[in-house]
Amino acid sequence: MDDEVSDRRAGAGEQVLRAIAGCAGIALIIWTAVDPAFRSADHALAGPAALPVSAGMTLILAGLLPASLRVFAGWLIVTVVGQAAALQLIVAGTQVRYQHYLSISQFLEQRPFIPLILVALQAIIVAPAFVQKWPGIGDWLIRRLGGRRVLILGIALFLSGATVNRDIRAYVVELFVAFLVLLLSLITAAVTVAAIPGDQLRRWISRANALLGTPDPEAAPQPSGLDHFAWACAIGVMVAAALLNIFVYQRHPHILDEVVYLYQARYFAAGALSMAPPPVPAGFELYLMDVGRAGWYVVTPPGWSAGLALGVLLGVPWLVNPVLSGINVLLSYLLLRELYDMRTSRLALMLLSISPWYVYLGMSFMNHALTLTFALLAAVGVAWSRRTGSIGWGWIAGFALGAVSLIRQLDAMVMAGCLGLWAIGLGGRRLKLLATAGLIVGSMIVGAAILPYNQHFTGKGSVHPIMEYNDRKFGKNSNAYGFGKDRGMGWPTDPFPGHGPLDATVNANLNTTAISVELFGWSTGSLLLIYLFLLTGAFNRSDRLMLGLSAAVFAAYFLNYFSGGPDFGGRYWFLMIIPCVALTARAIDRFDWTPGRGVPLGGRLLAGAGVLTVGALLAFYPWRALDKYFHYRGMRPDILALAQQHQFGRGLVLIKGGDVPDFASAAIYNPLDLKADTTIYAWDRSGEVRSELLRAFASRPVWLVSGPSITKAGYLITAGPISADSAARLP
Repeated sequence: MDDEVSDRRAGAGEQVLRAIAGCAGIALIIWTAVDPAFRSADHALAGPAALPVSAGMTLILAGLLPASLRVFAGWLIVTVVGQAAALQLIVAGTQVRYQHYLSISQFLEQRPFIPLILVALQAIIVAPAFVQKWPGIGDWLIRRLGGRRVLILGIALFLSGATVNRDIRAYVVELFVAFLVLLLSLITAAVTVAAIPGDQLRRWISRANALLGTPDPEAAPQPSGLDHFAWACAIGVMVAAALLNIFVYQRHPHILDEVVYLYQARYFAAGALSMAPPPVPAGFELYLMDVGRAGWYVVTPPGWSAGLALGVLLGVPWLVNPVLSGINVLLSYLLLRELYDMRTSRLALMLLSISPWYVYLGMSFMNHALTLTFALLAAVGVAWSRRTGSIGWGWIAGFALGAVSLIRQLDAMVMAGCLGLWAIGLGGRRLKLLATAGLIVGSMIVGAAILPYNQHFTGKGSVHPIMEYNDRKFGKNSNAYGFGKDRGMGWPTDPFPGHGPLDATVNANLNTTAISVELFGWSTGSLLLIYLFLLTGAFNRSDRLMLGLSAAVFAAYFLNYFSGGPDFGGRYWFLMIIPCVALTARAIDRFDWTPGRGVPLGGRLLAGAGVLTVGALLAFYPWRALDKYFHYRGMRPDILALAQQHQFGRGLVLIKGGDVPDFASAAIYNPLDLKADTTIYAWDRSGEVRSELLRAFASRPVWLVSGPSITKAGYLITAGPISADSAARLP
């Protein structure tokens, strides 16, 4: 009887603890929503809000776990809240910059004492468990890798932990800080996994095996079609990217490239190759838009905007990339099944589907999703042609490869080289002669569409509009490929003048560190398992193909003067994402199940990846959304609300501020025909330009609006509606 009473009391106590955790989590989220301290100047949730939001969601999750997982739930809270706190010590934000840990002066200015205290508490809590667990972990590492490889692993993690800095002393200090945070995260994750009771771990792994397939290190590739698993991942990605576009991106472009892509898509959708020149070109000037003999046009390659035009015609351009991201999940699965067994393919697909790098690019208006679509279609076509002997799939692969060249030429060059080697028999059967001909000729047929397009704008089929534009604007060969002192536009994100091996090395660091952060959002660094796998050297034929593609991307962009900038991770290396998820999946199963020098982990590495992924979903995703991409670069759609509220009508709205974000954010809402009887947004860049604009649009009422860079919030009307004469007299 006493035992029964004691059990009931214990059960009641557990329920109370779980209820307290859940209520505390809800309270944290409500507090974040109502406290103005977590909001920016324009009352939007700011980056610091990510910490209590993450902590709240983690407490709610912990409260939902059964009593048998009480210890694990506690460690999970430490893992996620520790990651969320550490992220608050990083300077990322909405400005155009690479992220870094706070310097001492920045720390003293911002005073993020609570995040620092939480990280310190994490270290204090974890230290005793680490002392207890380290002998076993260290012994396993040494037996599995050997001392020299463990040292190489440590160096790789150390060097990819922080982005290069012009201040070398600050860079060295940050390397050590980042490495210590990484080690703390790695230890915490290991202790968290160790806290899972054996019976519960076996049940979870059994369910994972039922979903993914039974681990079999010797399993051969298992080609197949799409199944419910692939469709579920694709739909999940599409929904996630669409929701992020609606609530974070606000269905509005945030990067100047996106603005011009939408412009180009709009006039493509209207059946035109260009627009009529603006009456005052200086009042409508945007980078990557030119006025020439063919009219007013965007100088970027036409492939992506042609695809985006379909979304414009349907009235949902913001939905194009989310849909493409879902399609790419399906194509990735078809390709992975040609190269790997079902388990590896499904595990890699899951990793792709939760990747912040992948999902956030899917949220955007950038051209990488469609590039990946055609690259994957080309790879699947070659794979199917190899396996079945089909000539038709060789031609389809060629057409897809040609389409890549109309979007991103350097990516097309990489894919052409890799698929060409694959087609002639590297790593397996060669294609039939007619299929190989289809790959070559098909790509040439589609790719040749650029020749008349170039001829129309530059007068030469071999000269791209963007090359002519940049040569004129920044100097001869400024946008040329390869090393040279004349490369580059002098942007702050360009490491050194010109382009040489040192610049290329810096660019490689920028992309590597970005991928380490963005690929999975893991607190341990996203490249950890790939490094582990590379150190084993135990690669099969498919692994070598993945490594070859990654090496080709690296080599191609090593000679490119620009890294791609801090937007959306290492976006210039986006073709690497499929190799990254595939090799990570291979690493998990190799170390979890393959016998070797040391005892297999029996699913604990898979569980560890799951714990880190929970941290990414609850800590990294909210932080990246609130701290960076909401109003990124100051871009925002608020001008539409002002237009509706104040009835701009056919007014001339003069935007005071810079080209980005002030004018660019409003410019995208201009009509294609600036003579149209609707609102015209122009750049009030100088007194001379204003005078010309007022003369050109003399019959329209005028509004003067200050942009976000001036107000430090949203757009603000400073005058209007007034006449052109009155506007000319105002400062």
